[in-house]
Parts: sequence; structure tokens; C-alpha cells
Amino acid sequence: MILSALLTIVAAHGGQAHSKPASHKKTQPPAVQAKAKPHAAPAKPQASEASKGYLPDAPTSSTVLAKVNGVSIKASDVDNLLWDWAGRGILEDLILFQLIKDKADKVKVSVSQEEVQKAFDKQIGEIQKQVPAGQQLETFIREKGFPKSRLYLHLQADLLMTKIVDQNFKQTDYINVSTLLVVPKSKQQTATTPTPGPAPTPPEVTPADKQEAAGKATDIYNRLVKGEDWDKVLQSSEQSPQAVQTHGALGWRAVAAFPALTQAEFKTLKVHGYTKPIETPNGLQIFRIEGFGPSADAASLETLKKEYEGRAKQSLAQELQKGAKIERLYGKSAK
Repeated sequence: MILSALLTIVAAHGGQAHSKPASHKKTQPPAVQAKAKPHAAPAKPQASEASKGYLPDAPTSSTVLAKVNGVSIKASDVDNLLWDWAGRGILEDLILFQLIKDKADKVKVSVSQEEVQKAFDKQIGEIQKQVPAGQQLETFIREKGFPKSRLYLHLQADLLMTKIVDQNFKQTDYINVSTLLVVPKSKQQTATTPTPGPAPTPPEVTPADKQEAAGKATDIYNRLVKGEDWDKVLQSSEQSPQAVQTHGALGWRAVAAFPALTQAEFKTLKVHGYTKPIETPNGLQIFRIEGFGPSADAASLETLKKEYEGRAKQSLAQELQKGAKIERLYGKSAK
């Protein structure tokens, strides 16, 4: 629920990426400070006022954490279990964050503490709306596995990834289209004749069906290029009621999602131009260009960019892990 999209692609960082001398007043968030040695007095986080308190001081080994019927449970009782139960997951988070940071350094992008803090404050505001009445925010986010230090660093990682992938975002990679579909008869029967139970296996489209559909599609294309009205053709060519109602609109799509031949045609056409019929998994399709990427309005552009970023960040995370030399040494000696 909280930042669910980030859980699979971003992570916390162990401290080396933004480390500064201890005397420097403006340092990284508390979660990226060097951790105190086991059972040693905790190091004070060198954090800005905005980020202080996100990472609590670790208790010393003799600190009593709880009492049960008078029996004390100390920090030393928790330490080894903490590593065994949570160490591996945290390690994977640290590995991925380091990969992201290395990539960001390579392509010369960065995020400021102010940018992360702004995103953090916004996210905390959204999470606060989900907190049940009578429960504290701190308790709620810890129960979800997202204490503030982790949330802060997940946001830092996400902002870095966004800046990395945005370098490759181009409006020209998108096109606004409508479509007209010609479905072979056998596919039409499968689609329009529901049966109880699991969906039947679609019958193989026969050569005769394909030829008939191709003839219809060619006829429709010729009518369009001769100047017949798009909506009139839609209404007279066995399109679905929904397609007629929406004027066949598909909206903005990535050019790369279309067949190669259609992509090549897009380069030769103007707005309201028609592509030749092309076979797709849906049948035979004709596409009408409604607009090219640079003409997208601000709202459409923002939507396209968000969709692109979601896909691109997932791909980047996979790419980084495949291409890196990662030595996982923790736990190898465990029995």
C-alpha cells in the first residue's frame, strides 16, 4: 500500500554515497549515517534539522527494552535475532540503492536534500490520511514496515531513478491515434458468443477468413483516403458500439508499441493521415493519426511521462542488477 511501486525497485543506502566530514553541518539524512558498532554507544547522526529524528539512536546492549512478569528483555537479546530475521532484506535494499547511486553518478544526476524533504513531507501527508482514528502515525508506518528513515531513503532512490530515466524521455516517441478494426469471422463469433465456464480456445483463423477480412480492410482504407468521413466509415463497417461512440479513439501510445511497418508509415503521414491495414493480435487495423507527441497538452504529457517513468524504472532496476558485480557474502557461513 504505502509506496507499493517503490518496494520492488528502490531501497535504503548504507552511508557511503553522500558521506561528508563529521564537522560539516549539512550532511545526509540520518538513515545514511555510519551505524554504531554492536553494543557501543550510538553515534549521533550528523543530519540537518529537517531530517533529524528519522533514525533513532540504537540502544546499548544493556538497555532494557521490555519486561515480562519482571523478566527483562535487553537490547543484547534482540541484536542477533535482528540480523537473522531482517539482515538479508536490508542488505538487498542497500545493494540496490548503491547500484542506483552509482548509475546516477555515472550519468551526472543528483537530488538535493531539499528535493527529498519536499517529497517526504508530501508522502507523510498522504499516509496521515490513512491512519485509523486513535492510532499514531509512527505506529502505523512501523507496522507497515516503513519507518521514516526507510521512507525517506526510498524516496531519495526513487527521485534519483526518475532523473536517470527522464534523460531518455522524448515526446516524439508518442503518437495520438484512433483505430478501425476488421475482425475475421471466426474471431467475431468467439468474441460475440459467450459460453459458460472457461473461455474456449479461439479457433484458428482460416486462410479464407483472412482473405475476406483483408479485402474488407483494403476497401475501408480506400474509402478513407478518398475522403470519406471517418465517423461515417466507422458506423458502416461493423465496429463495436463502444468504438463508434468513442470515434475509435485509442489516445496517446508509444510509437514503439506499433508494428514496425506502421511505425515507418507514421513518419510519412500528417495529422488525420491513415495507415494501411496491418495485422495485429486483434485483427486487421487501420490507424488514424490525431496528433504527434510535441502537440500533447500539459495534462496528457504528464500522464505519458508518469507511465513511461514507471516502466523505465522497473527496467532500470533489472538492468542494474544484471550488469553489476555483486558479491553477497553475508549468511554464507550460516548453518
